[in-house]
Amino acid sequence: MAMRNERICCSPKDVRVVLNYGPLGFVQAVTEQIASDHMRVNTGSITLNQQAEVEIVMSIPGQKYSEHHRIAARVSHCGADGHATLSFHCCGEKTLLALLPYVSLH
Repeated sequence: MAMRNERICCSPKDVRVVLNYGPLGFVQAVTEQIASDHMRVNTGSITLNQQAEVEIVMSIPGQKYSEHHRIAARVSHCGADGHATLSFHCCGEKTLLALLPYVSLH
């Protein structure tokens, strides 16, 4: 069985993200940065409401299979250009371990 840190690529863009966003339903996003308590995403032409509650649904690649995780989050910043910061505080240990190779230290 492959170890967590043996991933081939560790770019945040490799983590596929769909947001469950109340007003519109599911919104596909591109992951730009991942930190231990937030992530920055680009939703393209869709602007999210500031402080809106979202559910982040992620597919995180592994050596042999992808892992699927969900995190409840809040939109803490959103620009008109589709760039948004999603803050989360209750992220499970398994999810944090799966995200660890993608976490930015700055």
